[in-house]
Amino acid sequence: MLPVLEHDISVIKNTMTDIRRNCNGVIVQNYYNNCDDSNEIYVMYGENAIAFWCDDNGVIRGYYYASDIDELKELLKYLPKGTVIDVITRGDLNTSAFLGLSGFCFLHELQRFSSVGLSSEESKYISERIKFMADMYKVENVCVATENDVDVLNDKLYEIFDKRESHLPTRDELVEYIQRRWVCLYYENKELKGFYIFKVMSNGQFYGYEIWNGTGPDGYFSMVMKANELHAEYCNSNKIPLDKIPPSYCWVNVKNKKAMRPIKFWGMKFDGLRDFVYEKQ
Repeated sequence: MLPVLEHDISVIKNTMTDIRRNCNGVIVQNYYNNCDDSNEIYVMYGENAIAFWCDDNGVIRGYYYASDIDELKELLKYLPKGTVIDVITRGDLNTSAFLGLSGFCFLHELQRFSSVGLSSEESKYISERIKFMADMYKVENVCVATENDVDVLNDKLYEIFDKRESHLPTRDELVEYIQRRWVCLYYENKELKGFYIFKVMSNGQFYGYEIWNGTGPDGYFSMVMKANELHAEYCNSNKIPLDKIPPSYCWVNVKNKKAMRPIKFWGMKFDGLRDFVYEKQ
């Protein structure tokens, strides 16, 4: 059985619609408008299931949509070795256990943290904490990245992060983030010691994309404060009311305790959404 090469995601979406219309039970799927811009998508078609994959900046990402779990398990066996599948769910690891029967090995669990649901008392406490820690903001050490920083940043991203887990940006995307002033850097004695890359959604929502802190709490605090300033600046320049912006969020590997501690320190909480990451063996 050979995959079919599709050049337009709309063909695959039409198949998903047909599966959904003919379904009398439950749909299992991990597709959330991924690879929409790809013009090379490899597809395994079944009667009540579909599995497909495409390149994501050097990583083969796999997706599926099915009403027949047994048929899906067979299709997934044809995905190439090294294919990475993300299963985003509010359930536990058992919800994706069928992947193990198709040659996939569990790699990581990520959890989404957000500032949603903070009480007025918690928000007040965080504001007071920021004021108390104001001396930690090393304004002279933190700056907005420029296009001259692209190569250094790009190299550092791939040195520090696992691209299977982190969905790292392409060089062109990194340039775009810098042009939008979504990247800040932290230096000590002219040596890069940290960076914070974030995104701002169309509704103004702040997404903490990637943060690396190679120094102490002063560096982390300084980058967070600078990123917050840049976020407010971006929203104001795009006429997005700051009081209408949805809560910010980020994803964290559950084993990364160093990253987990400061995120919780700033009042962000696990909101129940998990990402189980698998790789085809």
